[in-house]
Amino acid sequence: MNGKESEIYIHIGMHKTATTFLQKEIFPKLKGIKYYNLVNNKGNRHKLLAIEKAGKILISDEDLSGTPLIYGTSCTERYNIADNLHRLFPNAKLIVGIRNKDDWLNSVIRHITTSFPQYTKDEVRRIFDKNYLDFEYYISYLRQLWGNKNIYVYRYEDLKEDPHKFVEGICNFMDVPVPDFTNRILNKSIKGWHIDIIRFMASSIRKCYIMYTNKMRRK
Repeated sequence: MNGKESEIYIHIGMHKTATTFLQKEIFPKLKGIKYYNLVNNKGNRHKLLAIEKAGKILISDEDLSGTPLIYGTSCTERYNIADNLHRLFPNAKLIVGIRNKDDWLNSVIRHITTSFPQYTKDEVRRIFDKNYLDFEYYISYLRQLWGNKNIYVYRYEDLKEDPHKFVEGICNFMDVPVPDFTNRILNKSIKGWHIDIIRFMASSIRKCYIMYTNKMRRK
């Protein structure tokens, strides 16, 4: 340790709770904190011990709360990860995102069927480990490890309702100023009617191109 004792914050997700928004629009812009985005540096997940524990540090990787987006994975792993993470960073403070359970599950299933198109939504829903939905027990487990005051829980819905207040809450927990940021939620799913519009536009453009090409050939 160099001089002053380090202050470590770990954003562990969960998935589909505005994690990409935070990782791209907020965390890199924070002043006075060294940010490690392990999502973009997969190899670093096995090098957590190599992180320089000096000053104020923020680590972010939603896979630290388990991997529900991978077909057929067990929820048990998230507790094993928590135990290992606590051994590495017993004095850390954790940032955890949650979301309406039905919306969260639907979003996860959409992601899985997009990534693994050989499976139907019904098949994924049937095999999905429903213990992933027990947010209350998971957060209680984290609080047992790190202590109640060291766990900050945010709601995905709060971002949609009041983005500035949402970001302010996280920044206050880390005792850093709120940065200027773009008010948008990244990785947002395209709704069905949006897809229909996109398809219609693509079809119209293609028809216009074919008409133009045929016209040029007749000249």
